[in-house]
Amino acid sequence: MLLPLAITGKFTGPIIADLLNPKGSHGQQRICLEAFVEAMIERTSEEQPLRNTLTKLQKSVQDDKCFVIAKTEIATSHGRRMDIVVSIGGKNGIVIENKPWANDQKDALGDYADEAAKRFSDCWVLIYLHGTGKAVDEYTISKEKLQKLEAGGNFFNTDYTYFLIRWLQICLERVEAEKIRCFLRDFIDYIEQEFRSGFFNEEINDA
Repeated sequence: MLLPLAITGKFTGPIIADLLNPKGSHGQQRICLEAFVEAMIERTSEEQPLRNTLTKLQKSVQDDKCFVIAKTEIATSHGRRMDIVVSIGGKNGIVIENKPWANDQKDALGDYADEAAKRFSDCWVLIYLHGTGKAVDEYTISKEKLQKLEAGGNFFNTDYTYFLIRWLQICLERVEAEKIRCFLRDFIDYIEQEFRSGFFNEEINDA
């Protein structure tokens, strides 16, 4: 049960995964997963290839016939471990590289992209979720591979301060259980306090 845990950077991955799991301890079924995809769609334009991928994912998430499994620390064929993997009906998926503070590993995102392509035959998205506003660089994925992912609508680069808070706010609007609402508020407060620097870094990068 994740809710009694103190919210710290160490636990953000398991907390996010649990909220994305329809059978998670929150007891809200697919509300949080649907909100997650919706929050991604809000951050994309209709012209982006990613929008088409997210629209497909949204339809599969809303299909009760599509069994959803969300797990953490999933091993790859390269011996790495993907932070969060959400399988939607087996053919669709979300892979999250959760980086609140930790440094990137060499070629890690590139390997995760290869693994996602093997696991999900229909559509998938690789998310680089950073806490400090740091943009993805060639140390963790080559420029050519990143461009290919973006052109195919398979990559979403985002952060805690903007995206994660927006996702949790959508969840807060739709969740009825007061215990979970209190937890969501605490999680939002934690992110605002710990990752506010991500806001300023992104402002500078976008200027």
